[in-house]
Amino acid sequence: MREKKISLRLENICDMVPKTSKKILDVGTDHGYVPIHLVKNKRVISAIAADISGSSLQKAKDEIKKNNLSDVIFVREGNGLQVITDKDEVDTVVIAGMGGVLISDILEEASHLSRKEEMFFVLQPVQGVEELRNYLSAHHYEMKREKLFKWSGKFYQVFLCKISKNMQPSSDEYYYELSQELTKNPDRELLEYIEIQEAILQNIKHSLLQLQHKFELNLEQQNKLESVKEKILFYERVKSNASQGFGKQFG
Repeated sequence: MREKKISLRLENICDMVPKTSKKILDVGTDHGYVPIHLVKNKRVISAIAADISGSSLQKAKDEIKKNNLSDVIFVREGNGLQVITDKDEVDTVVIAGMGGVLISDILEEASHLSRKEEMFFVLQPVQGVEELRNYLSAHHYEMKREKLFKWSGKFYQVFLCKISKNMQPSSDEYYYELSQELTKNPDRELLEYIEIQEAILQNIKHSLLQLQHKFELNLEQQNKLESVKEKILFYERVKSNASQGFGKQFG
């Protein structure tokens, strides 16, 4: 059967899987499109498609069967990494399409597996990117690759990371906003993303300043205003540097 074309979001997730990977676990697999794509394109030898939802797993089973892959993609119902053991010999875990806090919780609940140095993780939060970056940094995950992309009118980030005992929490106070890695190769999407973030922050700043004209801000509001001002300056610097780099590429 011809493989169903996957979305740009799923393509970016699949592209993050290391070329050395042989067996993946796809957490929250839904229709099973990620493991099907990876196996059919010979990116991995086999996969485990897992989901906490029985109805989603049935969809995955149907898709896997349609593609004649039931002998190499195994379906398991359960929560997060708890569906596997060391005997499964999974080398890469994909967790995508969830909030950053939930992804952090999934990693924490199975720390005996998620903190194995040989395990790779492909993570794609739909929200809560700062919280996820914070968790990964605090627990010594090293970013191997990162990408910012736009799909269906929204911006997403996807990471490839793994535990490194020598990795220390980031000292860059704005790392959790937008890492230096993502700004190394500026393009139109990066500039658009920065402008959107700036606009959001400017609106927050405007609202707080309006409030300040009417009432005295409490300590929490004052700190929020100062933080927003600093973030605006950060994005202005990044945009200036990115614009210069973008101009050099196409000038």
